[in-house]
Amino acid sequence: MKIKQSAFTLIELLVVIAIIGILASIVLVSLNGARIKAKDARIIADMAQLRSLSQVYYLNNNNYSSLNTDPKVVILSNDIWDQGGIFTMGIDLTTGQSFAAVAKLNSGFCWCVDSNLVSRQSDNSEMLCISPLITYGGFPNKFTSVACPPSGCMCY
Repeated sequence: MKIKQSAFTLIELLVVIAIIGILASIVLVSLNGARIKAKDARIIADMAQLRSLSQVYYLNNNNYSSLNTDPKVVILSNDIWDQGGIFTMGIDLTTGQSFAAVAKLNSGFCWCVDSNLVSRQSDNSEMLCISPLITYGGFPNKFTSVACPPSGCMCY
């Protein structure tokens, strides 16, 4: 008497592997989107912390003139760069009474904070959201800040 062994055919195994591959690719795409959102949330949190830190700095120094060299600000700006954002800060060097900081998020949008306690999302065009600062100081990089335009430092 013959005992019949049951097994999966090669076609059935290939179909299962293909389905698992498709599901895995969908999960990876979703994870990448979540990763970008998490990095953007951290950049926004850093910018909110910068806004609070700037107010404490102003209360201690009566101006924002050297805000960009404060060690805590440097740590925050480095963290923004580490998260994939582009960060720049403009300071009104004539009076020291205003500043604006802009971070380009990974999603393409920009987040701006300023000395008027504004904290908001700016236009999604990189050139529009940081061009007022670029015009007066060159393209921002990790190690420099830029001077503000004559209209003052504020989020546009």
